[in-house]
Amino acid sequence: MPWFPDVSTAGATVPASIFARLREVLATYQGDVIPLQIGDTHLAPPQLLHDVEWGVHAMEDLYAYGSPNGWTPLVEAIVDKARRKNRLPATTAANVQVACGATHALSCTVQALCNP
Repeated sequence: MPWFPDVSTAGATVPASIFARLREVLATYQGDVIPLQIGDTHLAPPQLLHDVEWGVHAMEDLYAYGSPNGWTPLVEAIVDKARRKNRLPATTAANVQVACGATHALSCTVQALCNP
């Protein structure tokens, strides 16, 4: 078995140079860089989270398994924002995927593009 899986047909059509160009652009960025792949959670949560009245949420909402696509109110808010602000009328809850972070999002993307 090869170390790296074969890339899907869709993945094979993506030119490698697109990532090289992106790397060059990012290398010139002068601002702060946050390494999302590390998952560093040392920062305090934003004040907005401190203001949430957590007692009004049903306990089953806090501890039960949720939808694999993400928390339904969040998915609905993303769909609304995509339709209204980004003018993407075809956006539905079925084509929105909420990820737990950059690593999870990249993993989902790779699994969607590569043959299992």
